Amino acid sequence: MTFPMIQFENCLKRIFAKYCTPSPSNPLELPESAYLSLEGLDRWATDTNGEAFSQETKDELLEFMDVNEEGHLTCDFQLLLTVPDSD
Repeated sequence: MTFPMIQFENCLKRIFAKYCTPSPSNPLELPESAYLSLEGLDRWATDTNGEAFSQETKDELLEFMDVNEEGHLTCDFQLLLTVPDSD
């Protein structure tokens, strides 16, 4: 992984750590069990967009992102880190 990608992954970890359960003591060392509940997702959306996501948006995120057995978003960032360039 290149240095910019490592920096990007660390940014994602820090953001995820702010809203995930359980809350890690070190944002760069997320527990494997860490997840983002719908409440955490709403807090993140409100902090970044001024309002919670619509149910349709939440459903799309849960459909296309990695989720655990309970249906919560996980901290598996590989999908975001491997999105092909559109060029």
